[in-house]
Amino acid sequence: MGNSLQRRTTTALLMMWILWAIVNLIYTNNPNFNPMKMQPTPKNDSSFNFTILLYAPPTYPKNYYKINFLKKCVFHNCKISFDRSLLRYSDAVIFFYKEITFKPPFKFPNQTWILTNFEAPNFKSPGKYVKYFEFDWTMSYRQDSDVYVPYGVIEENRINYPKNYSSIYAMKTYDVAWIVSNCKTKFRREEYVEKLSKYIDIDIYGKCGWNSCRGSSIFQCKQRLSKRYKFMLAFENSLCEDYLTEKIFHLYRENIDIIPVVRGAPNTEEHLPNNTFVLVSDFKSPRDLAHRLKTIGGNETLYTEMLKQKDKYTAFSDPNEGTGIWGLCRTCQLLNNNYQSNKTEDIPKWLSGRSCILPSDL
Repeated sequence: MGNSLQRRTTTALLMMWILWAIVNLIYTNNPNFNPMKMQPTPKNDSSFNFTILLYAPPTYPKNYYKINFLKKCVFHNCKISFDRSLLRYSDAVIFFYKEITFKPPFKFPNQTWILTNFEAPNFKSPGKYVKYFEFDWTMSYRQDSDVYVPYGVIEENRINYPKNYSSIYAMKTYDVAWIVSNCKTKFRREEYVEKLSKYIDIDIYGKCGWNSCRGSSIFQCKQRLSKRYKFMLAFENSLCEDYLTEKIFHLYRENIDIIPVVRGAPNTEEHLPNNTFVLVSDFKSPRDLAHRLKTIGGNETLYTEMLKQKDKYTAFSDPNEGTGIWGLCRTCQLLNNNYQSNKTEDIPKWLSGRSCILPSDL
């Protein structure tokens, strides 16, 4: 009886030692491994169906953790977390591309990992750690993303306030305004403006100009300038498919009585309504564009007709109004719908800038 008990004890100790050796070996080769994660545990909060973890959020805005991301969502059964210790409880895990400065953590079964990027690729190579991640979805301003989050959404304006367009036109004593803070870009927008300024007057505001709108936000500055200027340049820093930012959508907000001059996405016309803007790529040279701007700006009928057409639309350029900040409403919706991506993305290729073109208008 004693020998039998001793043998069972010895066997149990031997099995425990073998198990410890295996765990130690795995942990040595994979620092992210944690044996406690192998044990089935209930979710940390049963009042929510899904937990969305922002494992690598952006650094801006700094107070993002105070934002109610899902305030206007259709579904209200998702929880947003920034606590990395909840990784094993999370259904979706979001990584902002610019913040991926580390090797991937352990990926649990049935988790959805989402690569998020709202910046234009600019032909830059992906970060060195991105290739080690196994992403299931993409989230960006691009229409081919699983979670499509444009910088703005244009809709028909259901409320049209009466305006005296002749009075609006009469107040416009200047030609073109441009608000800009990034003074040198790979896509050479500053060179285009320099050439354009030889044929039409352009006043530059912001860090790159000699004029300022002190004491106001950029949007408020645009409101003020729209009363005096006929046109405002909406020149993106990159010429990439679907890349149209708030600098364009702001100009479709109410009380912005100005015509946008757009140099941006090659497919701009897919996003903006006809006869509400002037598209740079329609012209062979800055000189030809300047001639067209002078023709429109010098004719009250032509100019006000464009304003009237633009006033038929309005834009939601605050991401929380139309799409939910960082697309988290859309993410929650897809989780509820058990969405499965029907494509396999080559992430480095997807990020490398295949959707961008080099300028050919200079």
